[in-house]
Amino acid sequence: QRCGNNAPAADNKGVAVKRCERVLDLQEEVPCVVVGTVIKEYGDKDAFENSKCRPNDTLVLEDESGRVNLKTDKVHEYATGTILAIQGTVKEGGLLHVDAFYAPTAPAKAPSMPERELKPASNGQAPHVLLISGLSCGDPNASSLQRDMLLSYLQGHLSTAASKVCRIIVAGGSTYPQDAAYGVKEMDMFLAQCCASGIPVDLLPGKDDPTTANWPQRPIHSSLLKETDAFGSKFLAKTPNPYASGLGDKYVLGTDGRNVTDLVQFLLSNHNDDAAAPTPVTELEALDRTLKWGHMCPTGPDSVPTMPHAESDPMIIPHMPNVYFAGNCSKF
Repeated sequence: QRCGNNAPAADNKGVAVKRCERVLDLQEEVPCVVVGTVIKEYGDKDAFENSKCRPNDTLVLEDESGRVNLKTDKVHEYATGTILAIQGTVKEGGLLHVDAFYAPTAPAKAPSMPERELKPASNGQAPHVLLISGLSCGDPNASSLQRDMLLSYLQGHLSTAASKVCRIIVAGGSTYPQDAAYGVKEMDMFLAQCCASGIPVDLLPGKDDPTTANWPQRPIHSSLLKETDAFGSKFLAKTPNPYASGLGDKYVLGTDGRNVTDLVQFLLSNHNDDAAAPTPVTELEALDRTLKWGHMCPTGPDSVPTMPHAESDPMIIPHMPNVYFAGNCSKF
């Protein structure tokens, strides 16, 4: 419904557009709008470099009544699982010639949810939230120097700017999977030192962290964080992945970044530019697409394991967040 509401009542020539409830209701030579799930069907040619997209890929629109093949030059701008309204006309041969795609629009009003307190910064400035990820605790190839320097910063030894930090969000990638026991112990010690600095921590699990593999991932269990858990729920909030919370008066939404790194493989930039070789979209562009599409993980369960939910999809973005983030990306 949120997709269809964005579609106009007439096309750019002033011809009325019929709104079809189902794919099965489409009629030949009648301009129409229909909502469904986009499926990308992969061709038999070699994939582009650093991508799973192929030159002869096609798009299909599907709902519970059936499916229709789409004719469009924007094949690589969408991925399997994207829910869209399609405006176009079915021509001879059963192809739906696409005039426009319409994504759902998330309401601007944030949902009501329990708010986590953000105390004013000690220097009187607005409170700041620190986002970190990829700590890789327990990884023998990763130096602990960066974590030590971060702790020194938070404790005010390197800069007075740390006094503005009123909450830390750890966005996954916290442990080294090949030595999970040692990694969890190192993570626990690091988080305990953060809490000892007087800064509350929100801890998201990530792809290789010790919790459920399927999205939404459950919070890391308290028994693994004995040192940090001793500070109580006031200083440590063990959250699921994806993360959604009210921080002060802001609605904050985010993930450990697995949804973004996966989506990058299925989208291309400048694929219609004959002068440039198609390249994968950036992680920031992929994150932006998930926000525009109103869905945090459209490629699940195909390439990201997600739990089926009978009544509602927990990956849908119901309201426009004030802050939207993804951890463990290649650059800030």
